[in-house]
Amino acid sequence: MIITFNDKQNDKNISLQFSDMTVTEYRRIRWNVFCINKYIAPCFIQSDCNGFVMIEFWTNNLDSIIKAVEYVESGFGVKVI
Repeated sequence: MIITFNDKQNDKNISLQFSDMTVTEYRRIRWNVFCINKYIAPCFIQSDCNGFVMIEFWTNNLDSIIKAVEYVESGFGVKVI
């Protein structure tokens, strides 16, 4: 699995993009979005198709976003690039 961090672009806020994932990883991403949104930083699934998922954050609070990135890294054992 590859996870990339993307800064604000046009009409999109800061986001994480997931690709090259297994079905199990995909299911875990969906669960993680629920947990991140509820406990760490407001976010939603912006795109979900053909092995690609993008989570967009609804906040400009970088501390919250960094916590979310750390949560994802520790949960999946993958470094966000």
